[in-house]
Amino acid sequence: MAAAIGAVSLRPALRRWLPHVLVAGGILWAIPGTVANLLGGYAARYDGTAQSFALSGYPPIGAWRYVHHLLAPNLSDANSVDIVWFRVARVTHDLSLAVPVVLLVLAGFLALRVVRLEQAPASARTVTSGSARPARRSG
Repeated sequence: MAAAIGAVSLRPALRRWLPHVLVAGGILWAIPGTVANLLGGYAARYDGTAQSFALSGYPPIGAWRYVHHLLAPNLSDANSVDIVWFRVARVTHDLSLAVPVVLLVLAGFLALRVVRLEQAPASARTVTSGSARPARRSG
């Protein structure tokens, strides 16, 4: 990840924490625009060049105004979180919320593996195939 943003050219102190802060900032920036239902008024209010450049048009600032409740009381509610698992939670008696929980646990597990791989010495990070024999040519 550090090489993708050019962090390898930074000082070691910055290289250690800057990529993580940038990823966290990007996730926090994307959450409001992802959970707000655009049909709940957000898209109509900021439809146009001048409106989209207004400070309140940036999702972390302006999108929260259009999220009134977490779970939709019905499937056509435009003021709830616009993620399918949250939208159908009342219909499925909250069973649909197990999907994002499982996915978050798996994502956390994979993130932990990545952190451990980054901290491992370079010799431990190499991936070797099971066989060192060259492939046979046919014909």
